[in-house]
Amino acid sequence: HDSIFRGEDGPTHQPVEMLETCRCLPNMQVIRPADGKETSGAYIAALRSKTSPTVLALTRQNLPQLAGSSAEGVLRGAYVILAEADPSIVLVASGSEVSLCLDAAKDLKDNHGLRVRVVSMPCMSMFDAQSLGYKLSVFKEGPPILSVEASSPAGWAKYSHMQIGITRYGVSGKGGSVGEAFGFTVANVSANARRLIDHFGGAAAPCLAKLPGAVHTPVLGH
Repeated sequence: HDSIFRGEDGPTHQPVEMLETCRCLPNMQVIRPADGKETSGAYIAALRSKTSPTVLALTRQNLPQLAGSSAEGVLRGAYVILAEADPSIVLVASGSEVSLCLDAAKDLKDNHGLRVRVVSMPCMSMFDAQSLGYKLSVFKEGPPILSVEASSPAGWAKYSHMQIGITRYGVSGKGGSVGEAFGFTVANVSANARRLIDHFGGAAAPCLAKLPGAVHTPVLGH
């Protein structure tokens, strides 16, 4: 299992580093789906892959079936699960935190009058392979981006201006209590979203999709 939410198993069974470890492996496709539809898409992606192995990072806790989720969207690595044409902020997450971001988006709209787009990103490497045009259709230029994942935040700075993640080992306790202790709550996501908006003060945030990517090491003899 992929996170801290089976808290009764203790810190030794809360792999806060494994997602980033697997994502760092060359030629490894790591997919962390948010619900049943995305899990179907993850299996399709794995079966279609002819050149790389696939890691499916699944939850053990129950998750809701999400309105707007898409098996087809998984095949592009990331997609807009909650549309907003002119968002004040974009929330991006994978797996179990997608539903948290959808709840936080509702809070930001209903209680703070903010327009929020939510992006589900089950697979970073598949998204990296998309065209710049598609990337900009998902991460609209201008609004700041906040990522939320119950794992190490390492790697998320490529896609977001601010990250909510875990920088220590887990703790023992009920899953909900452990999640609350680490800040995976609507209140905390909402508060940090507002903090990020305030940081830019209405100015456009840097467009991360247009930054140059990593320089790939050439294969010897080629």
